[in-house]
Amino acid sequence: GYSLLDPADPVEAGQHMIHVSQMIVDHIPAPAGVSDAPLQMQVSTIDYSPYLGRMGIGKVVNGTMRLNQPIVVARRDGSIKPVRISKIFRFESDGKVAVEVAEVGEIVAVAGMEDVTVGVTFTDPENPRPLPLITIDPP
Repeated sequence: GYSLLDPADPVEAGQHMIHVSQMIVDHIPAPAGVSDAPLQMQVSTIDYSPYLGRMGIGKVVNGTMRLNQPIVVARRDGSIKPVRISKIFRFESDGKVAVEVAEVGEIVAVAGMEDVTVGVTFTDPENPRPLPLITIDPP
């Protein structure tokens, strides 16, 4: 594909989608989180792997997430369960790529906790700060 700022402009070889890319850089704000704050990631959906089990998918709101990092899962009932991150996957193209670090603004899938559910917060064990709960309408 290609992009043009004016439909009357001629299409040039190698132009591709540069205008769209530049508009994104110029007009979409950077993530609002703080990378050196305590970790906060709220699970918004669940994925499953036959090898890794249930994985929580969500956006890193604050902090930085690292492979093998001890975290706590803050649940809906107010309880906190310590776990260790066994895998982090970043979404690229139409697949997942294993990474060692996830930073503010990234949407990732996290493995290492078998009973993860939508709405829980992955947070720092020394300064747990759960995010407000997501309410899910019944089917």
